[in-house]
Amino acid sequence: MLAMSFKKGVSISRFLGRNGCFSCSGFVFEKVDLSYRSFIRVYPKTGKGFRARCFIEVPIEEVKKFSRNLLKESKSEGFYEHKSASC
Repeated sequence: MLAMSFKKGVSISRFLGRNGCFSCSGFVFEKVDLSYRSFIRVYPKTGKGFRARCFIEVPIEEVKKFSRNLLKESKSEGFYEHKSASC
């Protein structure tokens, strides 16, 4: 299992959980190998540094594509989120 925290000075992001929005201070990555498939679980880290109780699963075969798309999106113009629409 690997973990990463955002650098000091980088604004903390958010994640939407079952009970509302929470501060996200980084991510925890966990490889899961089952008899019928393998994937990476990506958990947000809470503002207090704990692994959140939600995750996404990225199939091992799609990790490179997932990473490439994250990099592409980081270079895009993005969009403006109206304050009332955010959590």
